[in-house]
Amino acid sequence: MKRLLARLALVITTSCLLPLNGGHAEAAPKIRTKNLLINLTNREQVQRRRPLLVAHRGGVVSPQAPECSATAIEAAVDVFDMIELDVRTSKDGVPVVFHDRTLLKACGVDKRIADLPVSEIIALKYLNTDTAILTLDSALALCRLL
Repeated sequence: MKRLLARLALVITTSCLLPLNGGHAEAAPKIRTKNLLINLTNREQVQRRRPLLVAHRGGVVSPQAPECSATAIEAAVDVFDMIELDVRTSKDGVPVVFHDRTLLKACGVDKRIADLPVSEIIALKYLNTDTAILTLDSALALCRLL
């Protein structure tokens, strides 16, 4: 089974891409696709492998797998080369994996991520699920396990 890389390939303000398959923090971001390890900083290698399939909003999203959730990330492993996650910052400065600025649509709580400490955020569940919101560290740890 493929593994999700526990390293950011790209950080753009509130989004990040996580390549599939393991790597080292000191190394350039790499992914393993079709039994070929690709260095994402090597344009030629990336172009030879095209297209790279990227799961938007953290994986395979469904009513049972909310966007940017552990369930969505786990569902992406066998289908996609990379996943894209949205990253917000909690009131106490902890990076949290969550798409929207507010919790209303996804969790039914009329508050902003930036206004709550991480301890309150990770205690919340996505609507109609038992799925909790992830910190970025938790999402990366999950990627290392898959």
